[in-house]
Amino acid sequence: MQVSDLMLEGAQLMLLGMGSVFIFLTILVMTMKAMSWLAITVGGEEETLPSKAPVRDSGVDANIIPVIAAAVAVWRKRHN
Repeated sequence: MQVSDLMLEGAQLMLLGMGSVFIFLTILVMTMKAMSWLAITVGGEEETLPSKAPVRDSGVDANIIPVIAAAVAVWRKRHN
């Protein structure tokens, strides 16, 4: 085989591989969109519960919190 024949065969193989990957990815995207549409259609609306931030005990004394807040406010005022 000559070099030109090998190059032509390589190009054909490359186009075949790229084409098959493109077709597979296109089918995958269409399937995912169809599944998303189906889930929205069949599933209906989700119940939304009001979310509240969980209260955690930070271990800091309640009298210290306003002092920390004031210190942060002063620091932000000086550095802006």
